[in-house]
Amino acid sequence: MKFSPLFAICALLQLVRALSLPQTPPLLDDNNNINISAQLTQEEIEQLRFQYTEPSEEHHDVVRNSKRAITSTYRQYLVTLNGFNRGNPVGFAKSGYLFIFDNIPTRGSTNGYNPKDFLLTVGSPAGASFPGAIRYYSNSYLVRLLERGFGNPFDYAFVRQSGRTYTITPEARYAHLNSYSEFNPKGYLFDVYDIQWGSFVFTLSTDGTTLSGNINLIGAARQGNLFSPPNVPYRASVTGRYQATRRITF
Repeated sequence: MKFSPLFAICALLQLVRALSLPQTPPLLDDNNNINISAQLTQEEIEQLRFQYTEPSEEHHDVVRNSKRAITSTYRQYLVTLNGFNRGNPVGFAKSGYLFIFDNIPTRGSTNGYNPKDFLLTVGSPAGASFPGAIRYYSNSYLVRLLERGFGNPFDYAFVRQSGRTYTITPEARYAHLNSYSEFNPKGYLFDVYDIQWGSFVFTLSTDGTTLSGNINLIGAARQGNLFSPPNVPYRASVTGRYQATRRITF
């Protein structure tokens, strides 16, 4: 079987990305595990900005302007996603973390005010993966917490609150910009899908100690996924329990 040069290039780029992980982003420890006691000094923040950013004039402008650093309070939940018998390519039941942040101040977005911002991480879809691995960022500013990325705040989703229920709807026209929000349906190294359409729904208990919900998404195959369907579903029920409330400057 012959592979086109385009396929080889795309495969190589995905492999480089999978292996080029940052050493210690703010929410990870040295073993690439979630660090629930992450506390950063201002000096560490500035070092992280240079360490995890590709050099660009925009980057240096942001680093010079210390007012761009944001302090936010977040609630951390240990969550389990159950994707068995829901029409997924491969069933799964995996655990990870959901971080619910106070609103990240954002300019220029057209999808309205988001009362909260969300970061969901279950495994590493582009790295050493497993079926059901997923990461989602509702705002570009959150990317720096787990990935090799840096950017000004920008909303990638509509977030609506009704009582204790939050509905996060990815905005399809910005999906190509939100390239770190992705899932891996089968656990293969190159089988990564961008989160294109659908919703996340999370409902907190009255005292906030537990949550439940569901995920119903459609992913778009990346260029280079020549042997994968162009679109696949990602569906799961979600249960979770509260772990901690933290405050972080990043």
